[in-house]
Amino acid sequence: MQERSTFLQRYLRTPWPGRLARRRARRRFRRMTLLGVILLAAITGVVHSWPSDAGTLLIAVGRELAGLGALGMAGLIIGVVLTALTIFLYNGLLNGPVSLLDLEYIDEIPLLFALVGGVAGIFLSVRWPDIIGLVGWGMVALVLNESLFRRPGQ
Repeated sequence: MQERSTFLQRYLRTPWPGRLARRRARRRFRRMTLLGVILLAAITGVVHSWPSDAGTLLIAVGRELAGLGALGMAGLIIGVVLTALTIFLYNGLLNGPVSLLDLEYIDEIPLLFALVGGVAGIFLSVRWPDIIGLVGWGMVALVLNESLFRRPGQ
């Protein structure tokens, strides 16, 4: 295993990234951020259509979840493409040494783009048609189906 660079050693000694140096801490932080963004989508849907009945509230929350999912996936794709291009440019064309992007935090960069896209999608989806709310709840049903019912042999 290669020795960590001086920059990476100093970076990991700082208070905030030092706490996230372990994979378990990063995983917990990602899960808490995901839960927070889902709660933000639910709260935004409820606040936007508050003086309504329960069906309208559910459709509004579903619409916000659809915006979170759609623009979050778009942000993830953009983040992966930009990260791959950056690594290719730095390592391939400039013949740079192994960078911080290659080693520890390569999966967090696209997730930041997904977070920004998802939060933007929450607020942009307020003006989308109500039928999109069913798409949001359909995405929730797909995720629950995959997490609750595993395929045989997995």
